[in-house]
Amino acid sequence: MSITKRHSAKSIWEKISLKWFFRVLFVVLLLLVIVQTLSIYTKSRNDALNAAMQERQSGAKMAALILSQNFDRVVDVGISLTTRTQFRKNIADGKWNEAINILKSVPSSILYVERVSLFSPDGTLQALYPEIPDIIGKNFSYRDYYKGVSAHWEPYVSGIFMSATTPSFPAITVTLPIKDEKTATPIGILLLQLKLDRFTQWANGTSLGGVSTFAYFIDRDEHIVGHPTYPSTEKLIDVSTISTAKAITAEKKDKTAILYDEQAQVERIVSYSPLPTQYGWGVVVEQPTSAALAQQQKTLVHTHVLQGGFLLLYIFLWFVLLSILNKLNESQQKEKFIIEGVGDGLFAIDKEWNITLWNPASAKISGWSSEEAVGQPLRKIVRFVKRSDRSENVLFISDAMMTGTVRPMSDNTVLIRKDATEVDVSDSASPLFDENGQVTGAIVIFRDASKEMEIERLKTNLVSLVTHELRGPSTVIRMYLELLRDEKESSRGEAKKEYLGEIAKANDKMIELSNSLLSVFRVSFGDIVINPEPTFVTEIADAVVQQQALATTSKKISVQKEYDEGLPAIEADKKLVELIFSNLLSNAIKYTPNEGRVRLEIKQQEKELRISVADTGVGIPKNEHGKIFTKFYRGSNVSDISGAGVGLHVLKSMLESAGCRIWFESEEQKGSTFFVAIPLSGMTKVGK
Repeated sequence: MSITKRHSAKSIWEKISLKWFFRVLFVVLLLLVIVQTLSIYTKSRNDALNAAMQERQSGAKMAALILSQNFDRVVDVGISLTTRTQFRKNIADGKWNEAINILKSVPSSILYVERVSLFSPDGTLQALYPEIPDIIGKNFSYRDYYKGVSAHWEPYVSGIFMSATTPSFPAITVTLPIKDEKTATPIGILLLQLKLDRFTQWANGTSLGGVSTFAYFIDRDEHIVGHPTYPSTEKLIDVSTISTAKAITAEKKDKTAILYDEQAQVERIVSYSPLPTQYGWGVVVEQPTSAALAQQQKTLVHTHVLQGGFLLLYIFLWFVLLSILNKLNESQQKEKFIIEGVGDGLFAIDKEWNITLWNPASAKISGWSSEEAVGQPLRKIVRFVKRSDRSENVLFISDAMMTGTVRPMSDNTVLIRKDATEVDVSDSASPLFDENGQVTGAIVIFRDASKEMEIERLKTNLVSLVTHELRGPSTVIRMYLELLRDEKESSRGEAKKEYLGEIAKANDKMIELSNSLLSVFRVSFGDIVINPEPTFVTEIADAVVQQQALATTSKKISVQKEYDEGLPAIEADKKLVELIFSNLLSNAIKYTPNEGRVRLEIKQQEKELRISVADTGVGIPKNEHGKIFTKFYRGSNVSDISGAGVGLHVLKSMLESAGCRIWFESEEQKGSTFFVAIPLSGMTKVGK
């Protein structure tokens, strides 16, 4: 009767366990999908932003090039005018009116020139067209355009300024020296006043790409020209008026950034590109971030909704179809056959085993080009060998030709490339038939299986690690639970307290392993957050040393500390600093025998804060130094000491992301010293 009851209880427990297994599996799969979807969405959004930023920068450079070409065109026109023989003769003879008459056709024939003016070398206005009598004879040497052209007597493009006429209006000029033909000394100045609306046309006429994208110009005096919201028609608009323009032009170099427009209260992608130095102008291109991402966000939402729907449907069908999986085995085998018959590299041989076809993928994987391979005996070009005994492995090809069926390549096959390096390969060979059904050769399909082999090795290591590390805590928990179930043992209060303590320790070890594996996955997916803040590293070091006091006391290990005096606070992530000390100190204590020594030093060296943790432990074999920061790797001489082999891998990845360095020195049976260098300028901020 009792046996029947136990069997019934066992069956019920198995059913409940299976039920919860599928529920947990469903939740895990759902969480994985959510994480993957968010990751894809974030990456896609960032990619779209980067693409839009590159496009805006290209647009700014193109607009800068067009504006520079337009300035070049105006300067070229001005030079051609100032070098006319009769024109220069009139200027030299002081016949300013005759000289201006020669230029009267310029405003009507050159669309972007509004007015032409002639000045004497001292800046006095002598003539202009169209004429404004009130200002002829006035000296304008105080104007920027006069100072610019007279500085080196070279063509000069001014910034925007308010005209001297009444009413005053914004103007832009190109000023050119008129030089004596023989002595090249300045005899006058030609000023071409440009139409302001031409700048708006130049800005709007540039193909910038993207919805709601616009361009405007920044002159040499940091005034806005051609802005669609702030037209320079009545007064000058300073660059500080527009927050995005002020921020993007601060460094006076090509730059693209995402900035917040405080006036319009809109986030924008803003690009700036300066013109050549002689002009001193620049171009700004802006586009609202929402406009840049509008289409991408719409597409992503639809894609992820469909993806989530299909996955949920798949999971539902997966549960429903579990009962009929055996019936689908034949169909799955056929599908597997089709998949295994397709690969990356493909070549064909005839019955004499000469190569007749060699595709580009074969060339890429093997290193042999099609010209080198076609027509050659197979064994001269292709060397498939077994990894285990290095024997030739082409039996699957001959079997395919003899049996007239597809034959798979045996496992653990490597291809020796042209350069003598090796690559893991896998796939199959298929017979070739003529019209009479006779075998005439074979097609061999092979693919680079290096990543698959590496993943398989990582999976094996992970399973081995989890199995090994969880067996100990699980055994401890079970043993003490059995003792607690024993009435005699459980009635003793002190024993119960001791048992529960041991269970808690074992549970903590399992949690520590889980956290370590979680850290590995976060690092692998790039999910790292570094938030630097003012930190006194020595304070955290002392706290961690205190935390390790129980471990050092139990092993009678002495811990020596040596800190430089007056070490400053540095910008560092406090959690990462704590991880540095807890990881390096716990490792030093773990791998140091009883009555050993551990030494902690924190010193300032040049531009770095350098931390070192030295021990008198077992050390690291020399031939394993290059693997010590590898995921899941543990030294061959510490197999009897528990550990996950992930702490140093995680620490190195996080430190490098924060702009820090980590390295070590070690000699087996003498101990190890690990070093960490943190820039005094602080850690690099990573993530939000």
